[in-house]
Amino acid sequence: MFSHAEEIEFWVTRKHRFRKIAGVLYLLLSTVYLSWRWTVLNPDYPILSLLLLLCEIIAFLTGLSLIYGGWNHVRRTPVKANRSYSVDVFVPVYSEPTDMIEMTVIGAKSIRYPHKTFLLDDGNRPELKELAEKHGVHYIARGNNIGAKAGNLNHALKQTSGDLVAIFDADHIAKRNAIDQLVGFFNEADVGLAQAPQMFYNEDAFVFRDTMVGPSRWDEQCFFYNMAQPSREHYGAASGVGTGALFRREALLATGGFPEETLTEDFHGSLKLLKAGWRTVYLNEPVAWGVAAADVPEYYKTRHRWLYGNLQALVVENILFCKGLSLRQRLGYLTLGLQVLEGWQQLLFILIPVHCMIFYSIPVELSHVNVGMIILVPFIQCLLLTVYAAGYAPFSSSQIFAIGRMHVYLMAFLALSKRKMRWRVSLKNVLGKVQWNLLGLHIFIFVSCMAGVLFAVVRWFMRLDEPDLELISGIGYGDIALVAAMWVGINGLRSGKWIYDTIHLSRKTHHKYLFEVCLPVLDQSCNLVATTDRISSEEWVLDDVLVSSESNLAKSPYTVLLPGGSVSISSEVGSGPAGRVATIDLSTTDLMLLKKALYSVDWHRLVRLSSRAESARRQGLAGEWQGVVLNGADGVRRWAMLLKSTEDSSLGKLFVANELREGVDYKVQVLQNDVVKEYVCKINGEQEVRPEVPEDLMGNHFRVYEVDIILVEI
Repeated sequence: MFSHAEEIEFWVTRKHRFRKIAGVLYLLLSTVYLSWRWTVLNPDYPILSLLLLLCEIIAFLTGLSLIYGGWNHVRRTPVKANRSYSVDVFVPVYSEPTDMIEMTVIGAKSIRYPHKTFLLDDGNRPELKELAEKHGVHYIARGNNIGAKAGNLNHALKQTSGDLVAIFDADHIAKRNAIDQLVGFFNEADVGLAQAPQMFYNEDAFVFRDTMVGPSRWDEQCFFYNMAQPSREHYGAASGVGTGALFRREALLATGGFPEETLTEDFHGSLKLLKAGWRTVYLNEPVAWGVAAADVPEYYKTRHRWLYGNLQALVVENILFCKGLSLRQRLGYLTLGLQVLEGWQQLLFILIPVHCMIFYSIPVELSHVNVGMIILVPFIQCLLLTVYAAGYAPFSSSQIFAIGRMHVYLMAFLALSKRKMRWRVSLKNVLGKVQWNLLGLHIFIFVSCMAGVLFAVVRWFMRLDEPDLELISGIGYGDIALVAAMWVGINGLRSGKWIYDTIHLSRKTHHKYLFEVCLPVLDQSCNLVATTDRISSEEWVLDDVLVSSESNLAKSPYTVLLPGGSVSISSEVGSGPAGRVATIDLSTTDLMLLKKALYSVDWHRLVRLSSRAESARRQGLAGEWQGVVLNGADGVRRWAMLLKSTEDSSLGKLFVANELREGVDYKVQVLQNDVVKEYVCKINGEQEVRPEVPEDLMGNHFRVYEVDIILVEI
């Protein structure tokens, strides 16, 4: 229906001219500004002046990294393999939830390309051995946990023999076409790694925000995956990200396997491949769907591990002076290490205004021009970087995350000691929670900043403790303190917003993610009585509900139509307003069927986001798709989705999981505004959709038919 990479390319290309202009202006402005800043240091406060200048230099370096990391955008497309490969699919696990691992195993086993699936259990759990036997996959365990995930993978390498090795983390459910998407890149004999982005289905997670960019919702990592990695592909420096990866075994063995010296075997391993002369390839298309950090504890844990491991890998591999890397590759990897400087920049940005506000200290030679410059230029720099990032680094969200993760970035500097940090396993859950001790720093910053601003304002109005000397005409010490208080207030508000988001978004997170998917709900008499707005394996939120028939609504169980089947759900559904949340109960068989439908994310995600996709618009597939009941000639009611043409209501599209016959009339029922409407849809022919909607975990092949629509009076 639409390609993720194609949509990103369209989005970036549309903003290409403005992006490049903003990037050039940022470089010119920053160079001129920093050259000037050396000339206006205040000799009365030399240390404070140098610290503020250092803060601005760090900000410039991180901005330069952002520009270098996203300058050249490359979109690769899947390539057909010119030979067959034997493939081993590894699923490394340790202490993750069993039900999560089971869905990952099902996804790995369901991959269409011929392969062997191996469950690598580093926790030696009997229930996982039973799970492997249940689903007919190979089980490998080891007696120790030396080397953590890398050690687990290396242990499996010694016991397997496939030409290629695919890796999917415990929380990443592979798509059926995952290997087909990547295997063709190994036609080139020097390709050692083909990498796809990490994509997440739980969009109520802490790292997501209700901001749409390109075709999808913004999350904290989307600049890296959609801008930086495709740009790094331009100069051959794309890095591994731990999952959704396909390796050439020969390349792994030639470089000593997965590196165990650091915490980031993905980043470190790809760096070693490049140094040894192998190439890495990045395809910006999802090949699996995983779980994003749902709350602050998980966010801090994963970011600390990534930052610490990445910085440690750069030190271990001597990134500045090692052999085997081009200058551009070296700089590409170095920019990822420079990210940790952000922690020091944020710390200085917090402390310096506080010092100026309390002690009337002035870090620049005082003049109207100088004061105006140090206030306006940082805002202009941030604005230019926001434009350059094409929406993938929005100003407000970026500033809030920057202060929120400050201490994590500072802690990552310990990696310079080359000492390996203890591996801390991510819980891989989707249960948001508020851990107040992790908010202590930001609560302190917020309270202190707000109290400081109040104190500065009162002192300014009452002229308390202000030196009598007026520094220059129109500007006194109190005015300087008030300007500093403005920056203090901004930092306080950023910490306050971080605290609010932590509490609000964590409590908003559900134990099992509620997928935004529209499914028809039938009562015991097979009448359409509702459609789902969101649904998980444990609860649902109903959208349109036929409240005029309370007797039908009160009956349970309900039948929910899915692509290629249906499930029976027991639930309490009253006659109140639509949009209520209710728990659901299913049999073991129906539960697995529902999971397979929901965790096959592509079919419902592509439909939901079609209105934002340029490719879908070109194909006439963009708009509001409605879940409908399709009544076949055999009397069986099936799931389908209907899209009416905005130009001609008698024309439309049917999105189905089964084959329909051209020229045949099919009746469909749709629930809208408490009214069930029935249409006759005459099939005019199947529409070729590019790219095709991938098969789901049940093997359904999705089709789109062009139809004539006739309203039937009921």
